[in-house]
Amino acid sequence: MSRQFTPKVVTANHLLEGDAVWLTADDRWTRDMCEAELIEDEAHADIRLLDAQRDAATVVGPYLVDA
Repeated sequence: MSRQFTPKVVTANHLLEGDAVWLTADDRWTRDMCEAELIEDEAHADIRLLDAQRDAATVVGPYLVDA
């Protein structure tokens, strides 16, 4: 039996200010958690995390967190 996927958001810390930021559906980083893209598919979550990891000029330490 496979486990059910828990919806996620991508979060990280802003490189210069250190603030917590969240990735939006339109590829922006926001400080407003309410604007974060809610990801309900595991494969899509993995892709969005890879997208975030490529943005090393803006953020550090991106990861998926349960939403």
